[in-house]
Amino acid sequence: MRLTIRYFGLEGQRSSPANDEIMAVPARFRSAVRSDIDAVAEHGLKAPASIRSITGHTPMKEIRTGQYRTYFVADRGELWVLGCCKKQDQRHAIEVAAARMRLVLER
Repeated sequence: MRLTIRYFGLEGQRSSPANDEIMAVPARFRSAVRSDIDAVAEHGLKAPASIRSITGHTPMKEIRTGQYRTYFVADRGELWVLGCCKKQDQRHAIEVAAARMRLVLER
């Protein structure tokens, strides 16, 4: 069963911060990031992508696409993209994504 892809955003916001972060990825890498997200939505954890759990932030996971990390959580048939960053910026990005995850799971 294919999961519906959703990008984190707060009610009343015109844009999604998670989608904005992906749009900030250089175009030559952005298509690979989006392709990996689509693969996870289609195949779940068996997707042909590098996926790992984030220690201390269950059930959040990351997709590793080259030097970029995309954080997501699956909930109620939806794959919520929480954020995206370069590997060297991931400490801060993980905390931001974890806060976003809590908001998604509380809805």
